[in-house]
Amino acid sequence: MYTKEIMVLTIALITAGASAGDVYLSEADLIAEMGAGYTHNDFSSVSDGAVDSLDYDFGTFAYEITTGPIPTSGLYNEGGVISTASNFDSIVINFTSGNVHAIGANVWATDPGFDPAGALMLVTLSDGTVEAFPSGGPSAFYGYTSDMIITSVEIRAVGFLSPRYATMDNLYVGTTGDYPIVPLPPAAWAGIGMLGLMSARRSMRRS
Repeated sequence: MYTKEIMVLTIALITAGASAGDVYLSEADLIAEMGAGYTHNDFSSVSDGAVDSLDYDFGTFAYEITTGPIPTSGLYNEGGVISTASNFDSIVINFTSGNVHAIGANVWATDPGFDPAGALMLVTLSDGTVEAFPSGGPSAFYGYTSDMIITSVEIRAVGFLSPRYATMDNLYVGTTGDYPIVPLPPAAWAGIGMLGLMSARRSMRRS
């Protein structure tokens, strides 16, 4: 049943360490690097339960949060944090504003009851960076800056003998002083702020 996880882990450990940018394990350090050029989402407005995806438009930065790889079961959120409905899925963030050079979030693994659980976390970015590290619980922070525009990030939890779910809170999306903010065109500003477009799928707990 967990052959898929073992294969993913093997590939990740081979490629981990390949990085085109800088890693930040401190929220304060990442904020200092971004200056004023970022947005913060604490997901306090997210309802508990299953949704296909979440879309956010902050005027300057925009992104979609969904799951992957194919096939997917969608997101499953609880208590203002983002997670997945299936332990075989990853959290996938697609950045649609074309100006993201910095990202960061609390990322950790949970069990089917949404309690913190031991696992290996895999973070894969569109610039080719792959990071592998043990799940450190809700306070664990992972941040990253890149010279290349970041178009996506995938967050996965590998539990081997027990189902584990990638979980995320407090997402920072921004740029750095080396890359001035390029705003979205005015046509994309309709409904500035968090859109939170949701489509409910299942009300039962995760699989």
